[in-house]
Amino acid sequence: MGASNPAIDEVNNFDLIRLVAAFQVMVCHTISHLGLELNPIFKFIYWFPGVPIFFTISGFLLMNSLNKNPNFKIYLTNRVLRIFPGLWGCIFTTIIFLFIVGSINFSTFFKLPFYQWLICQLTIFQFYTPPFLRTFATPNGSLWTIPVEFQFYVLLPAIFWLSKIPNRVLYVLALLSIFLISVAFSYWYRQLDPEILLAKLIHTSVLTYLQFFLMGVFAYFFFSSIKRFLINKSIFWLVMYVLYSYVAYDQLELFSFSYKPNFWGLVAYMILSILTLSLAFTRINLSDKILKGNDISYGVYLYHMPVINYIVQNNVDNYRMLATILITIIFAIISWKLIESPALKLKRRILVFRNQKSCNC
Repeated sequence: MGASNPAIDEVNNFDLIRLVAAFQVMVCHTISHLGLELNPIFKFIYWFPGVPIFFTISGFLLMNSLNKNPNFKIYLTNRVLRIFPGLWGCIFTTIIFLFIVGSINFSTFFKLPFYQWLICQLTIFQFYTPPFLRTFATPNGSLWTIPVEFQFYVLLPAIFWLSKIPNRVLYVLALLSIFLISVAFSYWYRQLDPEILLAKLIHTSVLTYLQFFLMGVFAYFFFSSIKRFLINKSIFWLVMYVLYSYVAYDQLELFSFSYKPNFWGLVAYMILSILTLSLAFTRINLSDKILKGNDISYGVYLYHMPVINYIVQNNVDNYRMLATILITIIFAIISWKLIESPALKLKRRILVFRNQKSCNC
């Protein structure tokens, strides 16, 4: 049940898919925060929400990583090295932006609220923004996904342990129960007033978004059974997804592309998850050909909101969409080259050292 699947270890397109998803989030936030109008012909971009795609990919790849090397200490160390170096670089860049636009000054550095905010940003409480920074329209609102992702990291070993249940049916029932609990929790959350404190706290609860993560987990553990429906079948699933979205969303208005979907929206996201995985295993060398091993998706996700807020604060009027995209890409490349890539190399050195130690080399 838990054996590594060689097909998953091959070259794939996950880096490219993450980059496209990050661009989707960036473009949608740019349109929203800068008050831009999108040509109706391009409104289909909202049909491919980036965050559920990220969470599905996380469920799939993290289970693969943990299954290949079930050492929880190394697993958590690798997760910290993947998330925090790039995040910290973005936070300190954001502080420079805040200083330039005047939201903070030298006297701010001697006040407790600044350090309360800084500690929250450097850990897993990025959703906290003190009143003195609200003039910057929340410095980086996209970071709410960081605590959610970290909760996935913490929860995953328990889900991995469940995979060791000898009875396959019991394992499926266990995962399905967790999935349904997440769906029910998300439905209950939709009924709350979003302005009350409880709703704001639940907004970053793992249960609210666990359903997306579990779609990737399901796909990983049953990959050997379903791969024939995924590999090189992306055109089929793309057509299926677009047709479903056109009928159920555009024509019948049965759901909206919310992160807390109703039944019809959940079906859409299930098809989207299948499409995501199918794209990952269709023309599997496409990502390497385009990106050449460079993964700037995390940097695009991290930096686009500080860039957008900087443009808003400086009243930039011309070419705002283009400026946002170009500046974000520049910061993402710098982050990848100087921070994220070296951190990932450290991950590999830790894994090699661990393997040498276990082999008494």
